[in-house]
Amino acid sequence: MSRSKFRTHLISQLEKVYRELLFEKLKIDEVTGLLKEEPEFELETPYDEIKFETFPYIGSKYGETKKILFIGLEVGMEDRPGRIEDFEFRRKSIEDWPLWEHNPHIKGTYFAALFFLKEALNLENYWNGLKKLNFGREEILYSGKLPHLNTLTYVALTNFYKFVKVGSISRKAGKVREPALEPIEENLLVEEVKMFEPDVIIFQGADFEYKVSLLRKLKERVKQIYIGPHPTYYFYKGNWRVRDIIDDLLRRNRP
Repeated sequence: MSRSKFRTHLISQLEKVYRELLFEKLKIDEVTGLLKEEPEFELETPYDEIKFETFPYIGSKYGETKKILFIGLEVGMEDRPGRIEDFEFRRKSIEDWPLWEHNPHIKGTYFAALFFLKEALNLENYWNGLKKLNFGREEILYSGKLPHLNTLTYVALTNFYKFVKVGSISRKAGKVREPALEPIEENLLVEEVKMFEPDVIIFQGADFEYKVSLLRKLKERVKQIYIGPHPTYYFYKGNWRVRDIIDDLLRRNRP
């Protein structure tokens, strides 16, 4: 199957599973992402104040080499007010922007992808030139040591928590972690992993250490699973090297 056909097929599969396990179950408007009515179970947040924000990010070259799936906790805010971020919008918002214009999350994802793809994409020399540089310093982006290709185009990114607060304009203010929704979100994520067929899963958030049920289910399907702090941890907590991101992941390997 060609790269374009693989990606089209994957998106079709994901759209189907999202519709069956999330949109139909919770009666979500497919344009706005809002819940049309209150669900049968009780929510801590009023149902009309939460929104499904985004479909997963799938790089345009995902599946061309080793398949790496990054899993974050949540988007954390309403990035596209009044609309769902569809697959193409999500791809463009990550893949089509220069690295230096991205937030620390996406920058950290870029460097982790570079490490895990360095053999497959012949990027060892680039990695050796970058690994000792400071992750939080902007000059890393202008150092002339970045590879000619964008490692983000080869990976995929999804989130465990699928909802944000309507009107939220900061990552912390928009978090929606509803206990009543978690079984649905966990089941959906497991089905997503089946569709993505990743060789490697990288969890971005130490909280995943405590999601025992989820980890048990995924270990049956994926050989390499890593759990590390969210990349923003390194950006805001001091003078971290790019290599520190990887060292934390390798220490938390779940064979």
